[in-house]
Amino acid sequence: MEEREDNAIYKVVVNHEEQYSIWPAEKENPLGWKNEGKVGPKAECLAHIKEVWTDMRPLSLRRKVRVSHSQLVKLEAIQPGTSLPVVIHPALDGIDLAAWAQNNCEFIEAHLLKHGGILFRNFGVNSAAEFERIAKSICPQLLDYVGGAAPRTKVSGRFILQLIFPRNIPSPYTAN
Repeated sequence: MEEREDNAIYKVVVNHEEQYSIWPAEKENPLGWKNEGKVGPKAECLAHIKEVWTDMRPLSLRRKVRVSHSQLVKLEAIQPGTSLPVVIHPALDGIDLAAWAQNNCEFIEAHLLKHGGILFRNFGVNSAAEFERIAKSICPQLLDYVGGAAPRTKVSGRFILQLIFPRNIPSPYTAN
């Protein structure tokens, strides 16, 4: 039997357990599901779900298995007597920073507001792709770099390096 091409427009829907699905855009949502915001061809909607739905466990289960922050991470000042940035490092070996961050966004936000900056240290992040995965776990909708006065170098995905001047050349963009 021959498969027909699906030209329908779909919408991404999400339920109270933060589980995602697609639904024909012209139809009313099933009971208990609300629009997530993405509308488009089936492949685009499924790709979007794959990007944003990184933990397949229902929200109620994720809440039950959470352990306290102090069991998984430790906070300390970068230097005695300073609070900017606060350093967060693993209390145990093998902590997946992306998974931990996704489940502890409120904790991260509270400390970011309190201290003005966070330095994640010793989590074994060894690539730009891993860094991007962690950033997306905290903020799924990363912004593209647009414009700016200085040229940038793309590292991976949406991550860039600032312009780097040799130390012997004064830079108008940084304090030397």
